[in-house]
Amino acid sequence: PLIRREMQDELAALQTEQHRTIVFITHDLDEALKIGDRIVIMRDGEIAQSGAPEDIVTAPADDYVSEFVQDVSMSKVIRARAIMKPAAAVRESQPPSAALEAIRNGGGGGAFLLNGDGALIGELSVERARTLAERGAEDLSDAGASPALTASPRDFIEDIIPMAASADRPIAVTDADGKLLGEIRRGALLAGMAKREREG
Repeated sequence: PLIRREMQDELAALQTEQHRTIVFITHDLDEALKIGDRIVIMRDGEIAQSGAPEDIVTAPADDYVSEFVQDVSMSKVIRARAIMKPAAAVRESQPPSAALEAIRNGGGGGAFLLNGDGALIGELSVERARTLAERGAEDLSDAGASPALTASPRDFIEDIIPMAASADRPIAVTDADGKLLGEIRRGALLAGMAKREREG
């Protein structure tokens, strides 16, 4: 089992780093759900259904596929990219007033601070943005952002739940280069799981 898990992780890492297409044949549905971007379920030499793992689990094509996936937990199938939302963000070259506006529009207590390339620096609180504005700072280069909670778009919900449970802060979803793609808030995480459980 240890070697098998290591192999699965290595295949996922290779695909992320090198963007290679890998065809992997397995009889283990959990394994297919873990490493596959697209899954093909076969029956008697014919394709019963193909698609993204979350599509197959939440919308089985027939009774055979439905029975095949009936015991799968949604938290092991749904990835961060499926439930992330646009994030309140501001670049460090912008003035504090832009940060305050982004925070206000985002409806939260802060915004994500990005560098010039759009890579995540950290989380900027509304209090810190207000202080910088009162000081007359021209930009956010000295904002002193706090480290942000981060997840990959490929992370499964089961891996994100502990983070969401331990801190009532948004989780930044970033790509391999650290660029911000979106955010996941605790409420959206629970609502997304509940919705997909109902659909399943």
